[in-house]
Amino acid sequence: MDPVREYFDAVANDDVRDTLRWLDEAGYRVTSSQGGPAEPFGDAHLVFTGRREVEIIRDRGQWMISISLAPGGERLFLDVLMAARHGDAWAPSPHGQPLSSPLPDQLPADVSWSASLPDVLGWLDEPGAAEEAAAATMKARDLTWQWSRDAGGAGTVRD
Repeated sequence: MDPVREYFDAVANDDVRDTLRWLDEAGYRVTSSQGGPAEPFGDAHLVFTGRREVEIIRDRGQWMISISLAPGGERLFLDVLMAARHGDAWAPSPHGQPLSSPLPDQLPADVSWSASLPDVLGWLDEPGAAEEAAAATMKARDLTWQWSRDAGGAGTVRD
């Protein structure tokens, strides 16, 4: 087994571990890995490739996930894809969380990856879903840029 994958299994929360197991069972394989316990903060990165590409990152103890429609493609965020899947409008988190508040362990916050990832990946195989996902991602980028600007991020670069 890949040493970074072993590290993930050792330090992940239950939902991330369940997601890793599901990726294995669904035929996804680790095609890229870096980092691990020797890295500052234990930062690490895995890419799983199957029908799609799924990237899982551990950065300063916080877990993040993204999906590419094709290997090497643009990374799309799970919460944006979930909103598109259900026909909902995605919105960035509201401003105002105190800096003293703890960060969520896993992003998107309050979302079970192991429950939502299989559903989103299945949806992406449906006709028109990839186009809906791309359109939702463009809207999310615009909303995030506006959110950052409104929050005082005047130096933010827009793609």
